[in-house]
Parts: sequence; structure tokens; C-alpha cells
Amino acid sequence: METPTVPLDILPELVRDSELKVQFVQEGGNSFVIHTHTARRRSAEEKWLVKRHLRSGGQGSVDLQTRVVEEFGEPSIRAVKRIEIPDLHKAARSKMYQRELETIAKFSQAKFSKLFVTSYGWYLSPGYINIAMEYCELGDLNKYLRNSLLCPENRLPELDTREIVYQVLEALSTMHEENFCHRDLKLANILIKRTGPRWWVKVADFGLSKRGGNDSTTNFSAGSRGYMSPEISGFKDLDSKVDPYAVDMWGLGQVVSRLLTGQVLFPTQLDLGRYYFGDIKFPEKRLRDAGATDDVTDFVKSLTRIEPAKRLTALGALDHPWMDMSLNLDAESRSQNPTEGSETMVDTENPSNVWPDGFGAQPKAEQTTRLKPPPPSNARPDEPSANLGNGGPRSEKAAEAHKESGNQLFKEEKYDLAIEQYTKAIEIIPSSAVYLGNRAAAYMAHFRWEEALADCLKAMDLETPTPKLRLRLGRIYTRLGRPEEALVLYGQIPDLVREKDVNRANHIAKSIKSAREALEVNKDYSSALSFVDQAKVELGTLAPTPREWKLLRAEASIYIWQRDGELAYLAEAEEILRDLLGKDYNDSEAHHLDARIQVTKAMKPTDADGSSTQPTTTNEGPDHTVNTEDTKESVPGDERPTQPTSDINSDSHSVSSMSEYYAKEIVRVKTIGNEAYKKGQFTRAMEIYSDALVIWPSDKTNNARVALNRAQTYIKLGEFQLAIKDCERALRLDPSYEKPHIIKEHAEKLLGETVKQGTDEGEAEQENMKAPGESPSDTRKEASQAQNDATAIICPKCGESFQSQWEFINHARRLDHFVDSDS
Repeated sequence: METPTVPLDILPELVRDSELKVQFVQEGGNSFVIHTHTARRRSAEEKWLVKRHLRSGGQGSVDLQTRVVEEFGEPSIRAVKRIEIPDLHKAARSKMYQRELETIAKFSQAKFSKLFVTSYGWYLSPGYINIAMEYCELGDLNKYLRNSLLCPENRLPELDTREIVYQVLEALSTMHEENFCHRDLKLANILIKRTGPRWWVKVADFGLSKRGGNDSTTNFSAGSRGYMSPEISGFKDLDSKVDPYAVDMWGLGQVVSRLLTGQVLFPTQLDLGRYYFGDIKFPEKRLRDAGATDDVTDFVKSLTRIEPAKRLTALGALDHPWMDMSLNLDAESRSQNPTEGSETMVDTENPSNVWPDGFGAQPKAEQTTRLKPPPPSNARPDEPSANLGNGGPRSEKAAEAHKESGNQLFKEEKYDLAIEQYTKAIEIIPSSAVYLGNRAAAYMAHFRWEEALADCLKAMDLETPTPKLRLRLGRIYTRLGRPEEALVLYGQIPDLVREKDVNRANHIAKSIKSAREALEVNKDYSSALSFVDQAKVELGTLAPTPREWKLLRAEASIYIWQRDGELAYLAEAEEILRDLLGKDYNDSEAHHLDARIQVTKAMKPTDADGSSTQPTTTNEGPDHTVNTEDTKESVPGDERPTQPTSDINSDSHSVSSMSEYYAKEIVRVKTIGNEAYKKGQFTRAMEIYSDALVIWPSDKTNNARVALNRAQTYIKLGEFQLAIKDCERALRLDPSYEKPHIIKEHAEKLLGETVKQGTDEGEAEQENMKAPGESPSDTRKEASQAQNDATAIICPKCGESFQSQWEFINHARRLDHFVDSDS
């Protein structure tokens, strides 16, 4: 099949002008990307080494590249996002990459550089568009909050939250004023340039962005769970229009909630559905429990109103009292006037440049100015002043005394005590890169690698790093399983670095590269596991295994289990994926591997324990049709797919059109939901069906079946109103579909019986007074059973009893007491 290309004539001029000329070279097993610039006074060539894969997501994958400089200067780092070029007839996908290129080119202009991740241009490779962007070494807010060392409470104080949200709002208001909307705002798309107390963040990832106008949900179905507004989560009619600007504001409300409380307002689709239909009120208590003020509580409320038209706009949010207060923050939580800044090295062009020239995301040389300390009154009254040590010789002397004490304790190998002394010195003079570097060394000796990394990065932010600090940082990167970054640093200090440091980093890099080749090219899964184990030998003591390595092990283990049926490999893969999803439930790669396991289990003739997976009765099977003579609901999955499904794992290249591809995806996800339903995991099944409903709303036939499956799940959960809504939705999608009428009537009866039970206490007695031989209807029995199921729940892990489904769900979510086995 001919490789798709990009028709340049359909791209805006701004996008065409940012294309980079490119050549691809293979040397010594390494891949290089070369850009030539001929418009300058002398020809120049940029040579970039493709170092490693950073991450994958729904809209593409990202690789790390380092610039190789032959004669002079230092290497630079960039992130390159790779987007598969669709066939031209796949209009939706084509429009997506066109939008992303246009949006990135638009907001990479110098006047927007403080708010958005900058693009350095784009180029084509066979089958892919590659977008070169600045690399933010500190990562994104989602990873920061989940790092218990950097963020022990997994949430931020309100002052820090306001500092971040103000900057995100500035970015959103700029986009909206320019008639653009983001449509996938979440913590993972907010990258960190500098951490607190003076945060600097940038908005990134425009894969779902759109230029202006209302949107129809038939063309707009993407986003991230937990951040998607009700109108794009399957709770609104498909024919209704969506205001994408209001979608952005809803996402911002979830961002504020995550920052303040550690979780989004509506963690599950069920929570969101109950809020949308008015069954629960805005969860204000969660914010209050986290110490939120009245202003920020009202701010979040105003962003997450059910009706999109009633939500705050970006400009309206900037005028909210909570944001007005952010204009007057103290010296620690907001940048100061140049005459009042703290005594740190500050880039006057870019308010925070984490890396020195040639190493970080900014390839230009820094222009630094040492600023005067602020008046003491600018410090918070309840915290040590950030510039206490700059006030005179006494404070500097005290800080030096703590440092010397720390040095002595370090020599005595009393590292925990040394850390305490260095910390006291840092509290007096936070702007000392020396104190931070010393504490980082103590952290390393104490095997606290991530804390050591944080101190080194802060030290490099404060002043031009010394060779010793670069060496220390390189060793930390090596011990954390990040050899590429280590080798870049080692290349800057060839006279100081030792051979064994370079060899260790090279060994890790080579082992992981070999593991990836064994997995993806040679299909030698046992060797892939062996190479990962070899790399792990070089990790620091107590250092966490990198996420990428875990995914490699999980994928190789799954392949071995699928091929040989070895249950030990399945158990290892499931344990890895539970760990990854426990840390980041939005980890798309982990979800993909988990889905592969679930689908394989569904397709296998036997379960992992050897028992038959085939249903023992007809109403257990995925193709069961409802018995119209009985009002009992059927098991979801009763309808066969409306398109070929010979191989639900087949590569998307074999699908002849976008709609067929997404139809297959809907069926695949629905099948996983069916398996969860059959195991009695109704809450999980409901969430999986909800995911299926937003894959491709234009496919009304398949979505009608999914909506009905979710309706039957709601019945199991005792949510009869939501079940009725989904039945009505299924009928709107496919008026010829008869089964929703039956299920709806059934749900209405159950709802009526539940209401009667709660409002007429004498009804049960009247039922018992009927003539001999007369018994309550089957429907009444089923309603009673459904009610009992919702009010008598025992936690399978701790044995605690709960009177309602929701009490149990909250308990299980808080303590991680969910189980995968039948309950």
C-alpha cells in the first residue's frame, strides 16, 4: 500500500513555512535526523540522535532526541511528537493533524512563548508527521502530583494552585480570543517549567484542538476520562451542538479540583451521570475537606455547571474574585517586579529556564541578571523568608554552620542527620545551589534518588551548573534508569566523568534497546524479559523501576501467556498493570495492555484457572436475546456487531475506512464490558460501556446497543432512572431497535416499585392480605431483590457491611478494596 503523504496545499501558510528539510541516516545502529538550513549566510546542519521513546497517547507518540554537535557548543534536547499520517479519505483524522499543526504553529510565535510549549517546526518521515517541540524535563502536573516524594499529599496548597490556574487561564483566554479551543485540558497536558513557590507552567498537546465555532458531538467525541464534560460523555443527545469553549472551562474546573484535593470532582462516569441528572449535588464537601476557601469553591462551581452556557468563560474566570486575589500574591508565590525579585539567577527573557544553555528546552543562551532582595515585608508571616540569608552576615554565618555540620555528618555516613542540617541551611538561604547540591549528595547516599533529582534540578535553575553538579545529576539519572539524559550530561564534562559512569549508562541504554528489539522485531519475548532484568541490575538501590520498563515486561509476559498458556506470566503482567493504573488511571498504554488481557480471556475457551468460560445457560452468552415472555433483564452484549469482526486486534491499516475502524473499537470495548458484567463487576462494566459510547458517536447502530447494555447495568446498580434515560437514548439512536422498549418498561416497573416501597409502608401488608394462592408478581420479586442488592453489601476484602452501593464504592475507592474476582 502506498505510504500516505501530506498535501501541502491544504495547510495554512504559517504551517507550510515551519516545515523542516530533513534527511534520515543510520550510523552504528543509531538513527539520526538531519536538518539543513540554506537560507543563512553560511550553510548549517543540525544533526539529532533519536535517543528513546518517551510516551504514547491517544493522539500520537513522543520521542526524545538530542542534538549532536561536531565541532563546538553543547547538545540540546527536544521532544518530537509522531502522528501517523492517515489515508486521505479518512477525513476526520486528516483534519485532526491539520488542526494540531495549525494550532502549534500559531501559538509557537514569540508573543505566546510564556504560555504554550514551543514548536521548532515539523518534518515528514515515511508514514508520519513529526512535530519538534521544547522538552520540559520536569514533566507534567499529573506526574508531579503522583510523585509522593515531590508532592507528599498528592495535592497542592491553594496559593500554589491559584498560581498555576492563573497561568492556565491566561493560556485559555488567549486561545479563545484567537478563536481556538483546546478540548483536552488536563493535568497531563500542563507541563512544568519551574516548580513552586514561583510556579511556571505551559499548556501543551493540541491534538484535539479546534478553531472556533460550535461543534457537533457526532464529530467531537474525544477527551480524557475524569475531565470530559457531560455533553461529551454520552449524557446528551447526539444531535445537540457542543460549545467547545465551555468544554475547556469544565476541564479547568476538574484541573482545579485535582490540584486542591488530589482527585477530580466526578471520578467515575456513574458519579458524573448522577450529577448531570440531578441525583446528587455539587460535591462541595470534598473541596471543604481539603481546606478550600469560599472563593475557590465558588470558582470551581461556576466552571462545572451542568448547562454549558452558564459556565464561566475564560475572561469571566479571570475576573472572578479568586483570580483577582492572585494578582496580589506575595513574593514566594508570584514573580516580582524586577526591582523586587529574590536573589536568584533569573532569565530576563524567560522567567524560568530550568536548564543551562545547550541542555534544556531553550536552545538560546541565557541572559541573566542578579536581582536585589525584596523588602522583608514581602515574606509570608508564617514561613521563613525566602531571602532571610540575604539580610546580613549573621544569617549567612548560621547557614554556613549548618552546611559544615552536614558535611561532617556526611563523612561519618550519618546521611539522615546530614540531610537535616543541609535542610536547615536551605531554609535560611533557599537560593543556594551549593546547599541544594550537598543535600542531593546526601539523598543519593541514602538511596532517595527522586528527592536527589529534585534538589539537583532546583540547583540548576538557580545558577549555571558546575561540572560537579552535572556529574551528580548524570549519576542520578543513571540510577533512575534514564541513561540518555545521563550520557548527554557526561558528554559536557569529559574531563571529569569516569569511565565506569559512562559504561553503566551505556549498559542500561543498550539493554533496554535490545529488549525493545527483541519484543517488537525479533518476537523473542523471553530475551526481552532477560534484557530488562539486565538493565535493572544497574538501577540504584531502592530506585523505582521506570514505567517504560514495566510496560516492556508486561507486554512480553502477555505474549508468552498468550502463546504458551503460562499462568505465572499472566499474573506478573496483571500485577504490573495494577500498579501502573493505580498510579495513573489515565495511562493509555497500561489500559491497552489490560484490554488485551481481557479480550484474550474472553476469546479463550477456558479461564486462567482452567474452568470453562462458556456460559452454562443461554442468558449468559454474549449473543443472548431477551425472552419477551419474561421481564428479567438480559445480560449485556446481546446484539451481534453490525460490521465484520473477524479480528478485533487487527492492525488499523487493514481497515478500509475510519468508521469501520472505530466500529470495531466500539465492539472491542463493549466485549470487555460484557465480560465485567458477567463477572458481576457492574460498576466497572458501566464505566467501560461509557468509554465505548464516546469512541465514535456517529455509529448510531452500535452505540444504541452499547447504551442498552449500560441501561441493563444501571438496573443491576439500582439506578433505574439512568437506565430509563439510556433506553430512551438507544431508541433515539436506532428507532427500529425493539429491545429498548422492553428494558425501559422493565426499568419503569422497578422504579415504580421502589418508589412505592419508600412512600407507602402499608403496601406490603396489603400484598400479604391477598387471597390464598395469589402471590406478588415476578416483577415485584425482582424489584425487591434489586433493592436488597443495593442495600446489603459486604466488602470482600475487609468484611465491613454497607447499607448502600455508594457507601461501598466510596469505601472501596478510598482504601483500594476493589477486587477483580467475582463478587
